[in-house]
Amino acid sequence: MYGAVASPLGAAISSFFAGRGDTRTTMLANLAGNAVNIVLDYAMIFGRWGLPEMGIRGAAWATVIAGFIAPAILFAVYLAEPWRTRYGTRRLFRPDRALMSRMIRFGFPSAAHLVLDVGSFTLFVLLVGRLGPAALAASNIAFSINNIAFMPLIGLSIAASILVGQYQGRGDSRVAERSGWTALKVGWFYMGVIALSFVLFPRLYLGLFAGRGPGSLPLADLLPVGRILLVMMAAWGMLDAVNVILSGALKGAGDTRFVMYYSVLMGWCVWIVGEAALLRFFGGRLFHLWAWLTVYVWILAAGFFWRYRSGAWKKIELIERQTPLQPNRPGAEALVVAE
Repeated sequence: MYGAVASPLGAAISSFFAGRGDTRTTMLANLAGNAVNIVLDYAMIFGRWGLPEMGIRGAAWATVIAGFIAPAILFAVYLAEPWRTRYGTRRLFRPDRALMSRMIRFGFPSAAHLVLDVGSFTLFVLLVGRLGPAALAASNIAFSINNIAFMPLIGLSIAASILVGQYQGRGDSRVAERSGWTALKVGWFYMGVIALSFVLFPRLYLGLFAGRGPGSLPLADLLPVGRILLVMMAAWGMLDAVNVILSGALKGAGDTRFVMYYSVLMGWCVWIVGEAALLRFFGGRLFHLWAWLTVYVWILAAGFFWRYRSGAWKKIELIERQTPLQPNRPGAEALVVAE
């Protein structure tokens, strides 16, 4: 909970750089924070360099301390030249009601979507836990493996959001739409390779989590169940790329309400209700629950694909324009806008 203070600070200040397309600065700041975390983990867990040996408590404090490194670096860059002169960053801390109202209007649905999406997956894990410790362990391991594959899709989603938002701001909906489709193609290629590795090398992935000590799962016990879960993840991985990337593109265009409403409807009224029914009335087992998860991902992807292709998001105005739009080429200076 102490560490949670750093998260919104980092999200707010990194958006200044990401929105301008400068994702490199954010990446370097976070790499610095992760490096500090690694060093402090070693020192505070095992008691090195004069620090007490704190075990898992030391790992927690190391994460809390390191969590403030990236926001601190980003704030220092934000307040330094050339941004101080170009944008007047040191004068922009006073409240702006109109701007805050607009941020809440477009930001709240996006935040609600994220909270409810994470909540639905948490509830799914709890439902799986009712099947016993072995099923819960297998699901958690599968999700941990999937997170390795999932993170680059988040980067592509952010890229799609930035590019769609920038080109929409310039009034070039054609290039904005193409940006989303291009990001999706890259995501499909990446996930195709990852899905193939899930199918061909399950022993390699599952071996990372298998153990021989007391309370651990040996690979021989983990492989039969884990192999099937990896195949299921391969089956919905390509469509999960649609969900992650196109939802990011839609949010970049300001279509945050659709993303929230559709995700909540599918996640809670279709997926979770279906999982609960499988457990309660049909005696569903682990593979049944995962099969319904696969169906849910497919349905969700169909909706996001349809929404993005429909072009309804092109009519959303994130900002009021001061002058009629003129065609802009990539790299052109941003248009002057009025709040």
